[in-house]
Amino acid sequence: MKVYEMSFRDMNQKMVEIHGVKMVKLLEKMGLKLDNLYGALMYGYIDHNAGFIFEIVALETKKRNIEYRIVPIGVSCKICRFDVQEMDIQILDNVNVELFQDKIDMVEKATEVSKELEELRLYKELDSSRHSEYPDDIMVYFLEEGKDVEACWVRLEGIQDGKMYGSALTALHQDFGVKEKDTIYFGMTEMEDHKLACVWVKEDE
Repeated sequence: MKVYEMSFRDMNQKMVEIHGVKMVKLLEKMGLKLDNLYGALMYGYIDHNAGFIFEIVALETKKRNIEYRIVPIGVSCKICRFDVQEMDIQILDNVNVELFQDKIDMVEKATEVSKELEELRLYKELDSSRHSEYPDDIMVYFLEEGKDVEACWVRLEGIQDGKMYGSALTALHQDFGVKEKDTIYFGMTEMEDHKLACVWVKEDE
């Protein structure tokens, strides 16, 4: 299955494998060159600001059998989901993660988020509004009488009093009293086409 066909949840906090000519070229472009380079063993995770990332934990080499060259703990080699979206990926459930636990722990510590945000990542109703490469970024629509409908990407931070909130990532063309980087609140509503969408909630509402 291609990476773009996978939900971020299918790959999040999972060991995955990508190999093949395109992957080898990408690795070599990153300066990771080995004889008989075949692919990479990686750990998938969400970086709140950088989006969905794969951390390389080992390089695969192949002559007769596949061998792994573990990437040292002090070396961080990251690949964005976008860079491999057209490649085939395998989710590995039988890998001995103890070999890579130090690196996994390092990644988890660096990308720790609030319990609220972890729970909102599981909220599938938000998926149609999520950015495909940045799972914490949500498309929010601004509706106000006398103005055209306008959309803005918002980096989700949490939920308060039943309303989700986050930071506006893009400037709005119309004056809704919201600037880039402002914290805004939003909820979900059913649109005319019966699809759920995220809609801005004024602070005084």
